[in-house]
Amino acid sequence: MPRKLSIVVGFLCLSIMSIILAACLIEFDPPTVQGPFVDSMGRRINGVSHGSAQGWAGPVSVTLAIRNGFIETANVRGPRETAGWGADAIASSMEIIVLTNSVELDTLAASTITTRAITYAGRQALERLGAIATGPAAPGPGGGGDGRFPGRWYVTNFWSNDVHVVCGLTLQIVRHIDFARFATPSRQSHYLVIDQTETYLWIGQIGGNLWVYNLETSVVEEIWTPADVTPNVAVADIGMIQCHEGRWLFSVGGRHIHIFDMENKQYVGSIANLPPGSTSAQSDNPHVIEVCPDNRLLWASDHNGGGVFAFDISGLPNTIPTAPLHAFNIFEQIRHGVNGGPAFTGTVGASTDAPIPQLVGHALAVHPNNRFLFLGSFQTNALRGSGTFVICIDPSSSTLGQVLHRIPGRPHNFAISPDGNTLLVCDNNRALSETVRGTIVFTEFSDHLADLGFDVQRMENTFLTYTVDISSLWDIPNWEQVGITNVYATTGVGRANHAIFSPCGAEFHVTYDGIPNTTAPGPFVTFRVQPDFRLTPEVAPRVITPHNTLLVGLQPHAIAKPGLTR
Repeated sequence: MPRKLSIVVGFLCLSIMSIILAACLIEFDPPTVQGPFVDSMGRRINGVSHGSAQGWAGPVSVTLAIRNGFIETANVRGPRETAGWGADAIASSMEIIVLTNSVELDTLAASTITTRAITYAGRQALERLGAIATGPAAPGPGGGGDGRFPGRWYVTNFWSNDVHVVCGLTLQIVRHIDFARFATPSRQSHYLVIDQTETYLWIGQIGGNLWVYNLETSVVEEIWTPADVTPNVAVADIGMIQCHEGRWLFSVGGRHIHIFDMENKQYVGSIANLPPGSTSAQSDNPHVIEVCPDNRLLWASDHNGGGVFAFDISGLPNTIPTAPLHAFNIFEQIRHGVNGGPAFTGTVGASTDAPIPQLVGHALAVHPNNRFLFLGSFQTNALRGSGTFVICIDPSSSTLGQVLHRIPGRPHNFAISPDGNTLLVCDNNRALSETVRGTIVFTEFSDHLADLGFDVQRMENTFLTYTVDISSLWDIPNWEQVGITNVYATTGVGRANHAIFSPCGAEFHVTYDGIPNTTAPGPFVTFRVQPDFRLTPEVAPRVITPHNTLLVGLQPHAIAKPGLTR
């Protein structure tokens, strides 16, 4: 090849490689976040507004909900847009609008006209609110100005003792934090918390210490050991949660719940151990915990005793609760049936008629209206008795503390959609049948799905996450409507561990165990939310497959975002 031609070819190759490298780098950059919207007086905008514009095949509508100047939810609809083109642009736009706090979109899914319609409709919605853009936000410690989410998910892997950071837009790993290098490897706790500025990551070790890791300097700045808390017990175990306003962190350790001030990185004190025998003879350690939306009550389930407890945390840091405000005996209620239903029985020994031996309270969530508590049990040796239990926690109601409704299943964890209309259930099912006295029988859960119209034979080897319609709980509950709608199924990935919705609710992410008894990494799976949650005679039940699957560490569990762990 002539020398001049060789130089030209080499230059072209180098240019192409540079473009590819630049594209890759751009792909992994967090999105530019726009500052808060304000009115003509400089006050931050609050409100909901709607706009519409003509798309490729029909009208495109955009509904924006703005709180404190930032777009909290974006609902984009264009039912006539082309599948694979305009429809994909609409699906991805909702997340991008919320993450960037902007309706000014680059072309999505190669659909220029649909993308332009979304932008025009979004501008119209903003104009109706009198919203004025303030330009790019000043970068905060975590890369998201003014406390905005920069679009990164943190996934803890409690067998490989590390954390993977996933970009919310590209769904690719952008950072790996290996905690095994700081100490002798020990299983990480199931949960992790990221502060609202995305400066510090809080994570514990099962039955051991609690660490505070600086995400900017990659240094563990604080380590609390059992000797640092009162009494001298484990600082971390299973449950860990932060309150909604972001200051207090609660960590389960043994029979105690420890309280930390996240702003000042200080230990505040510990809530005393659960009263023995307050719910049943099998009362056990606190397991999972949740904070009410108004930050006044901390709820806890005990692991095997079948009870739920509420502690008044409104007086922190000066007043630490010494006893539960409420203690409800759920085990005794459900073992005799719910609302006149049959008593629940298990597969104890050779009999399927023995009473269920315990209630494993592993999933916990509070409805946004503060009137209902969801408790999930994945009783693995019971044909009956597992499920999602809806409990009244309204102190003004005559049914306070009572189980009002039950949905069959084996919940491992819950997530509630941003609009509060949908409960997402990570199920512990590995199969829909069980072997009883040498005979394979379908479980109550599989029978329930079959009654709803699902093909349970085809779902036998899948691992399930499903949605439950809870929209009627905002007003007068319609218990016939509160039930499973869509099933999100995967194969060969192990049980579902934890799930979390994106800020706008357009998709959710689920972690799964991975292949049992192997060193294969587990998956971080993304599902696109289907708009028709409710089942009607005209809407057949659907089994939805993943939008994206990303392999992370060994047995991934919790997912967190700055200021968001639920």
